[in-house]
Amino acid sequence: MTVSQSYGDPDLEDDEENSLDEGLAMMVLPHFTAKRHLTGGNPRACSETDQPLDWRLRSRLRTSQAALLICLNIGTPPPDFLKIADCAKLECWVDPSGMRPEKALEEIGKNLQRQFETLAQKVRFKLFLDPAFEDTKKLCHSLRKSAKDERLLFYYNGHGVPAPTASGEIWVFNRTYTQYIPVSLFDLHEWLGSPCIFVWDCSRAGNILDNVSRLAERRNAENRKRASSDKPSSSSGEQPGSSSSSFRKDEDTNPVDGGATSSPSLRDCIQLAACGANETLPMDPQLPADLFTSCLTSPIEIALRYFALQDPLKPQTPTDAPRARVTLEQIGQIPGDLKDRRTPLGELNWIFTSITDTIAWLVLPKDLFRKLFRQDLLVAALFRNFLLATRIMRTYNCTPRSEPELPPTQHHPLWDSWDRTIDACLAQLPNLLKAEASARDPTLPPFQYKYQPSNFYVEHLTALNVWLFNAGVVPRPLSFGDSNTPAVSLVHQERRPPEQLPIVLQVLLSQTHRLRALILLSKFVDLGPWAVRQALDIGIFPYVQRLLLSPAIELRPVLIFIWSRIMAVDKSCQADLLKDNGFAYFSSILSPYQNTNTPLLMSIPNSSEHRAMCAFVLSIFCRDFRPGQQACLASDVFASCLYRMKDDDYLLRQWGPLCIAHLWANNDEAKALGLQLGAPNLLCEMLRDNSVEVRAAVLYALGTFFGASSSSDPNVRGGGGSGVQLDRSERDQLRTEIGMATSAVLALDGDASPLVRKELVVMLSAIVREWRGWFVISAWAYAEDEKIRLKGKTRSAQDPLARVLREWAGMPRSEGSSRAEIQEDQMILSSCSTVYTALLEMSVDPYTEVASLACTVVDYLTALLLDSAFMVADGSSIEPSYFEKTPPLRPDYVHTSGPATSTTGSSFLFNPTTPTAIPNFVNQTVYPFPSTDLPVELQPAPTPEHHGHHPSRNQRSLLRKNASFASRLIGLAGLTHPSTPEEEEDEVPTTMAEIHPPAAGLDTAHYKSPYLTASTSSSSPSSSRPKTDQSYVNASSASMTSPASSTTLNAHRPTTPSTLSASMHSSIGNLQFSTLNNNTGNNSTTAASDRLSESPATVYPPCTAAQVIFALVEEDMERLIIRRQLRSEAGLRAQQAQQAGGPEFDPYKLAGKVSDLGLGLVAKEVKDDILPLKSGFFDWSCEYYTEPQMRPSESEEPGSVQYNQQLWRRERHERIDADARTTAEKISQSVRMDLEKNQRPSKHPWKQIAKIQNDHWAMKLSFNPYEEHLAVSDENHVISVWDYKQQIVLNKFSNGTTSSPITSLRFINEVSAALCLTATATGSIRLFRNYDRPGEVELATAFRAVTVTRPSENPTGTVTAWDQLTGQLYVGGDTNTVKIWDAHRELAAAEILTGVNSPLTSLSTETDPGLIFVAGFGDGQVRLYDPRCNSEDCVVRSFNNLTSRIREVKLQQGGQYMVAGSSDGQAAIWDFRNAGLPVHQLHVQPQGLSNISTHSSAPFSASLSVPLYDAATHRKTQHLDIHYLNPSTTQGLTPIVQTFLPASYLSPTYERRRYASWDNAMVFHPKELLLAVGGVDSSIRILAPEFDKWAAH
Repeated sequence: MTVSQSYGDPDLEDDEENSLDEGLAMMVLPHFTAKRHLTGGNPRACSETDQPLDWRLRSRLRTSQAALLICLNIGTPPPDFLKIADCAKLECWVDPSGMRPEKALEEIGKNLQRQFETLAQKVRFKLFLDPAFEDTKKLCHSLRKSAKDERLLFYYNGHGVPAPTASGEIWVFNRTYTQYIPVSLFDLHEWLGSPCIFVWDCSRAGNILDNVSRLAERRNAENRKRASSDKPSSSSGEQPGSSSSSFRKDEDTNPVDGGATSSPSLRDCIQLAACGANETLPMDPQLPADLFTSCLTSPIEIALRYFALQDPLKPQTPTDAPRARVTLEQIGQIPGDLKDRRTPLGELNWIFTSITDTIAWLVLPKDLFRKLFRQDLLVAALFRNFLLATRIMRTYNCTPRSEPELPPTQHHPLWDSWDRTIDACLAQLPNLLKAEASARDPTLPPFQYKYQPSNFYVEHLTALNVWLFNAGVVPRPLSFGDSNTPAVSLVHQERRPPEQLPIVLQVLLSQTHRLRALILLSKFVDLGPWAVRQALDIGIFPYVQRLLLSPAIELRPVLIFIWSRIMAVDKSCQADLLKDNGFAYFSSILSPYQNTNTPLLMSIPNSSEHRAMCAFVLSIFCRDFRPGQQACLASDVFASCLYRMKDDDYLLRQWGPLCIAHLWANNDEAKALGLQLGAPNLLCEMLRDNSVEVRAAVLYALGTFFGASSSSDPNVRGGGGSGVQLDRSERDQLRTEIGMATSAVLALDGDASPLVRKELVVMLSAIVREWRGWFVISAWAYAEDEKIRLKGKTRSAQDPLARVLREWAGMPRSEGSSRAEIQEDQMILSSCSTVYTALLEMSVDPYTEVASLACTVVDYLTALLLDSAFMVADGSSIEPSYFEKTPPLRPDYVHTSGPATSTTGSSFLFNPTTPTAIPNFVNQTVYPFPSTDLPVELQPAPTPEHHGHHPSRNQRSLLRKNASFASRLIGLAGLTHPSTPEEEEDEVPTTMAEIHPPAAGLDTAHYKSPYLTASTSSSSPSSSRPKTDQSYVNASSASMTSPASSTTLNAHRPTTPSTLSASMHSSIGNLQFSTLNNNTGNNSTTAASDRLSESPATVYPPCTAAQVIFALVEEDMERLIIRRQLRSEAGLRAQQAQQAGGPEFDPYKLAGKVSDLGLGLVAKEVKDDILPLKSGFFDWSCEYYTEPQMRPSESEEPGSVQYNQQLWRRERHERIDADARTTAEKISQSVRMDLEKNQRPSKHPWKQIAKIQNDHWAMKLSFNPYEEHLAVSDENHVISVWDYKQQIVLNKFSNGTTSSPITSLRFINEVSAALCLTATATGSIRLFRNYDRPGEVELATAFRAVTVTRPSENPTGTVTAWDQLTGQLYVGGDTNTVKIWDAHRELAAAEILTGVNSPLTSLSTETDPGLIFVAGFGDGQVRLYDPRCNSEDCVVRSFNNLTSRIREVKLQQGGQYMVAGSSDGQAAIWDFRNAGLPVHQLHVQPQGLSNISTHSSAPFSASLSVPLYDAATHRKTQHLDIHYLNPSTTQGLTPIVQTFLPASYLSPTYERRRYASWDNAMVFHPKELLLAVGGVDSSIRILAPEFDKWAAH
């Protein structure tokens, strides 16, 4: 959005170039280039510039007491004073020469106190006129005693005493005023203590500062000497810190009485001196004698006088001009009040404050600026006025000094603005005085004059607007260059801020300019975090905080915008929002229940965006801040977020769930409210939202509901499920959580966004940890079922798994349990199996981060399963060897389908009405080859007989522990988990280690092993295997023979942890799964807590698998019951403490700990802190409010680098298109003329212009239409990018798989920033950016486009077609459907049934307008589809003229014809507007067709025969024919070029090919007349017609 759209800034120049070039605006938008694709949805790593400045004052010192010492002794000049006839006389604007000395001294003292009180009214000032030495000492002690630890002001006027000595002594009087008594600086500092500020108005005042520095150095030396002398005594037995620390304590001690002898610190003392050590005060009679004091206490009067005296234009001013009539006496009569900014005097004071603040902020270090100008009002006023004193007194050869020392400021350009302001005011002064006199004296002629306010702020706001419009232009943080890489951004880099920023701070005090100042401030903070830090450093926060109390409606949008930027950079403002209910400012705007009489956001068009900002601010307000959660819950923020989630704006729909996530994070009351309002159901409904960010936000909210951590602290663990819902039963809570998780899995089946899938894994990890017993059962059942399948046995009701499940279903439950409860348990286990299957599927996800996270969860469950009693239970056939060894690769390798299809197989498994049900957790599809899309970095090591690295030493010692259950999906030997840091040094790189698979940008998700390291584990894999304790055999034989007859199985559901533990142990024959002791004597929380700390047993009694299932299910309930009891007792203790009036007791301090209970199946060698996983989605989402939003991106700014690059690219593309059309038309016309004459075309023969020797046989080829790039995929799944003109390889990178071949390769986004798209045989799609840059290739996105396939003797793999205009990807292959994936939504937009029982072999889309597509099949059929029709009516045309496998079908661009070729050598041209016979059909390769390719826009097609045996050379060659397409004539396909590929021996891989599409790769250039043909000798030949542009080749 722009500022004009949001706030209606009147100063924005609308007539600037605010519209893009029409042609540029109509360019096709790129896809898969959003921020989530560039960053992988991971927050940016923090740098030094990201750390927020310490803008808050840690210690705010206040000046409470002040001593004003005036040593004048009027009438008796000091001995060192050289009196002249005409000199300065005024002291505090009082002339003592015209009155008695006592009266004059009293008037001077009163005036001085009044002047100081204008600086700080709350300071208590004490006057001491001509004090004696004893009175001075007593005064200092009494002030320090009253001030305590606060700052003191000591002002000294020494105009009537000698100047300070060279040793820094000042002078006072004796009681009879006959002597001058010296006071040493040491004594003065001892009396006053610290902190203190000194003001020295006397000649040679620099001597004092010099001696203060020497005194400080001497004390530091004494401190070091004392510290070194005390060190031996400290080491010999004295308490630590008795040397340096004790001295520092003495140094910082402030004396509070007369007997104090401590040594005060000089570090906190501030010194202001009127002149240098050898300088005397000015004696100009037109100036006051106390010029330094006048500058500090009455700056406006002295500044006006100084301007009048130094006015350089006064001699040239006409005598009749108003300013020429201004006298020094009139200057003192300026009307107004210093506190009223609407009066002339008040406005001058306001502008003076702005100017001096700005000068100080620009020249001082930031920490010094905060100390002097933001810590204490009196100190800030004195230093602002000290800048004026420096400017004025340097004109009269005096150099005011300060400690700390300030840089020179007297020549700063802002003083010119001050002079212009004074000049404008003095020009109106005569008329103002005349109007006042006329109003006061009726005898004078009437005269009216209205003061014209200064335009100082208007001019500087305009200057700031100009700076923002020009110097503030920065590129977007994520912008795209030629290769789609993020440009180096200035958003997060420190830059020089505008000098008008402090002036904006003062403008906020004026209602006249407040709105405009806020708009400019919002534009400034929109530049990035560095701008927000600058604004906070200048002190903007108190102003915008107070404005939250303003009722002005017009300020609300801009305040919301500013607060969103502040909270995005500095999240420590939670307590500030809670103060004075500042958060209600945002909750009221978010609320749907607003007063119609006072609309809050009706004046701006983008109210939804501002409500999203409010939701963002409130989410930060609630994060890790319990008072914020309670305040928002009391303000109905929960209901407001639920209501706003139905909004049309995706940003508001995104931040609604994120705000809810932090409302109920670790807050059981909020979760209960959410259940009451139906929030989980509404969130589940939003899982099919069109916006990727919204779906991810919903999963983040559900994850926090299930116990995932939302804390900003990386060390804070999650857990605890949906909390302790005391108003719901345990089973209801279990049913709700498992049901919601299953719904999420089913709703997100096939989601193409890695961001969403990552959040899904995080959410499921919280469910897995909470109900890990159920999921261990699911893992065991899956392993049992898989083992049966791998053995090739026929499933039946007598399988061990089926028998165990029936036995578990028949085991007696607690009293009151019904048949429905047993069936419900079976359905819950079925749902858990669905979730577990989804985790297995995501553990081999093509996106690395998703696979890493899912492998962590799966291996956690596998670890628990390996250390459980399932390994020794009767009825369980799973052994550790199942996870250590992999069966031989079999031709009927089963590829697992997506989780959505698994419910059918798992639902009937537990149906009691079908006793013969076969266990089947997943819907499976047989593939004739073993393959996987597991990323290389997550794949296991090959077995020793294969090439590659062997298991390292640590891997061999922890073979069983490191086994990943995800390996069962891919059928590979060895370990499946990624190498941990301690293992990497022992690993040997694989043969393809030089070509690493690209990773996603900002890849931060890593695999976490669930096992302890080898150094911390004391047992070997074999010794840590669970064993049967033989001592239990005799004692438990009776109870273990028949669970139904055992009396121990008739236990009731316990109501306390103690009785629950006892019944648990007895119900399974003392089977020790729980960490609870068999303790029935204590029912307290302490006893329950003590039982939580014991480690689980690893020796199990004899038991059956059904009993293990029963125990695990009951154990999950046991953890929930214990949490409920602890929460109830904690709440009771809080209530009792409140009734007793004792200290406040927080029930969450105790009850919150139960969310981390380590109860349950956690073995001593399994880490229990790796789940739940932690998401970075919220921090990534917050970055949106740190990026510029008010201005268009750099690519849309006319004249910017990226804009010019786009214009240049567009012109180049147009030139390439025009040249290609001209070339094609010229050659086509030449060929057509020759054919009309029945002559063989020979004017432009096709010849080889380049030959590329690839490392391996080329499987797929693809040209970039606008770059000289040719992408080649080979048999080793490596993509090579060649510059085909220079015949050099630009880059090589791996696709990330080892056994799944690439069956489709193409470029997308060719117009702007091309991405390389690959599709593997198992349906995985990957998109790479920076594909031509070595070491910089990144994975933009990856997803599994095809999840269910059907068996085929000659599989096709995955076939794709891309429509750039609509951003749709068409995917088919060995399935009976064509899925259309929407790049913007990253969802399947449609799934069209092909209606053919043969695999799809080729796809082609209509490029303009991109509404239809054509598909070719393995049985020779060609069908035309229109996705806009209903599913059953999508087939528009069906062509059955070809009878063998379709090699390629092509829709020509801009025409109505399509060309197809089949493997038997036939080719046909159809007019797809007419059904029936083709326009032309002939045998282009009678011996058989290996491949055919048709140019997308030129009338040329190429066909390549199958290898033909040459008896003469005993080699095989291939025929290559190039045909001219002319459907309108009888010669529809005319061969114009017939050649042979050079003879060579065929590659052995060619003979072993499994895919027909693996035959020789051949492709036309999309624009130019270029043909690339891959040979069996790993070469790639590029052919082109002879033309001028190719003459060089």
